[in-house]
Formats: sequence, C-alpha cells, structure tokens
Amino acid sequence: MLTDTKNESYPGKCNILTGTHRIRILHCPDNIGGQPANLARVERELGLDSISVSYGSTDFGFADDRLVWENGTPVWLQELKRWQLFVKSLLYYDIIHYNCGKSILNWGSLQDDKNRFIASLKWLYANINMNIESRLMRLGRKKIFVTYQGSDARQVAYCKENFDISMFGETALDDDVLFTDAAKQRRIAVFNTFADRIFSVNPDILHVLPSHSKFLPYAHIDLRDWDFKGIRANNTDPVKIVHAPSNRQMKGTGYIEKAIEKLNGYEFDFEYRTIENLEQQEARGFYEKADIVIDQLLAGWYGGLAVEAMALGKVVVGYIRDDDLKFIPKAMKEQIPIERATPESIFDVLKRLLQQPKSALAKKGVDGRKYVERWHDPFEIAKFLKNNYEGKEDN
Repeated sequence: MLTDTKNESYPGKCNILTGTHRIRILHCPDNIGGQPANLARVERELGLDSISVSYGSTDFGFADDRLVWENGTPVWLQELKRWQLFVKSLLYYDIIHYNCGKSILNWGSLQDDKNRFIASLKWLYANINMNIESRLMRLGRKKIFVTYQGSDARQVAYCKENFDISMFGETALDDDVLFTDAAKQRRIAVFNTFADRIFSVNPDILHVLPSHSKFLPYAHIDLRDWDFKGIRANNTDPVKIVHAPSNRQMKGTGYIEKAIEKLNGYEFDFEYRTIENLEQQEARGFYEKADIVIDQLLAGWYGGLAVEAMALGKVVVGYIRDDDLKFIPKAMKEQIPIERATPESIFDVLKRLLQQPKSALAKKGVDGRKYVERWHDPFEIAKFLKNNYEGKEDN
C-alpha cells in the first residue's frame, strides 16, 4: 500500500492565482502509465506543491504519491472517499489536473456492466456528478487542466471511418460501441466547458478533441534512472527482439507473431520474446537485454514502452500515422527515430533490420536516446506545464 509523501477560468484565459503560498496542484484521479505521478514529482523539484492521487493501484506497478482507496474497497466506501477528495480539491488546491479523461466525481467506467440498464444508470449518475463538479470548480475559480491518454477519447466510429489502419479494424459498430463513443463525446464536451487547457499524449485523438487542445509528450520516466544500455557489441550473439503488448488486439500482436514465424524460415540469428503481465521494473530487465523492441502496429503513434526502449538505446519498431503528425512540433516530426512498420510491412522491416550489422543498429539506438532526451525530458515538460499553470506563454 502506498501512502501520502507529505509533500474565473475558461479556455484561452489563463489568469492564475499567485498568492504567497506555492501553487498547489492535484493530479487525479488515475496514474495512467505513471505519467501523472512522475510529473507531480518533477513539479515538486521545480518548487510547486504538487501531488498525484489515484483510485486504486495500477496493474503495472507505477508508484503513486497516494492511493485514495485500495483495490477491492467496497463501492460505498469508494464513493465516500471520492467525495472527500472532491471537497479537499475545492478547499485546498489551486490547480486540478485531470488524467485519463475522468473527473473526480465521475463514477465507474463508461460501460462496465453487461446489464445495459445498470450501465445507463451509472452513466446518468456520472453525468450529473460531472456537471456538479464543473460548476463548483468554476465557482471556486480553479485552474483546470485535462490530459487525455488514448482510449479515454479514442472513438471507434471515427477511427473506422477516417483511418486506413487502426486498432478497431475488426470491431463491429454495434449498440454497445456506439453507446461508449457517445459517452466519450459527452465527457469531452463537459470538460470543454470548464477546462483551461486540454492536452493529449497521443496525436490521433486530437482529431476528436476540442480545437484548442494541444499535444503533450510522454513524461512518465526520469531519465536519470534510465541509463543508456545500447545494442550489445558482441556480433556473435543473436539479435534479441521483444514485444510487450498491454492489449494484443490493440497492439497488433497477431501480425507481429506471423512475421516472426515467417522469419524463422530464414537463416537469421535472432531470439524473440513476448513480455506480458509484468510490472514495469520486472519487464525493464527484458528491455535492457533487448536489441529491437516492437511497440505497436495499429495505433499510429508510439507508447510509453517505446519511450523506455529508446531511453535505453534500443531500436524501436512501430506504426506512425502521417496524418496525425500535423499535431506535433515540426522539429519533433523530423527527428522521430522509430522504424516505421505496418501490419503488411512488419516482416520486411524486421528482415531489413536483421540484415544490418550491429553497428548500424547501435547508431539507431543512440539516435533514439538523443530523441528522448530532447522530447521526453520530464523536467522540460514540467516547465512547460508550470508556465501554463502560472498563465505564462506556452513556450
């Protein structure tokens, strides 16, 4: 169990409270991918009074400053603690930074019950609470930030209609899917009524977020804790390839495994391993020994795994959707070191990499580390957020 470490706003109008106390920031209600907790820690190093709290622990071992409740806590007690956090947010904090497209009072998942009637009641309760929360946050003159991560905003119908390659190519547009899409749209609309800034760590969902939303790079690791490992120098060793899907369907794992099976028919000296159901620290041991890390083939952008692998100096393979790159800085677009692959090209990409000398792979690993240092330094991202918190220019 983790414990506390003790430590009039509308879009486009950024006049922040600057009293005698340090700016007090609450990151909540989920520590998705470890990003909120790491940003809170770095913000504290920058002199802000920042904390990250989460409703229950994550499956991957990301550390929080405080858990609002433990996994398995009865629902009635969760609700009590949820309202206690909401009252404290109104009384104590200057800035509320929501993560994963959820508000403090939003109850349950969009549709976590097979009974449609029960799911609808949950959504009604959540919708009422979100509207209560938005009004009281405005009355309390809180500065509101929202960071979307991916599935909290990504909509099946939009992806199927607009993307040739997406995670939902095989997903049917049934009533449940359309219900969830509509629920996400309503949540986004409510946040847009009282959020000062809306960010996304995945550029593809900026297509469905309000037009003033901005891209925010991943900032979930401390580069001081991720030493460069690079590619092993011994050319007699087999090339080690790893893939670590959090969701096999969403990551395109089936396409990867077919490519690996086909590669086994060639005389390449390599080893392949799928890493699943491990906490971050345990999985990291496999990444450190790898040479090539395959991220995903469907999302259109890279995830936290790719950032970790590039920080270690590994070659990263993944699908990058060109149409989404208009949302990221031009210099970042020009420097992306990901070896680009699609479900159709993954075999050819891996074959080409296996044909290259270790020295060429090592150079790609160095480029990846430089890229992460340039674009995923949590201190630079926290400084950017601090400027936003304080109402300064976004630069």
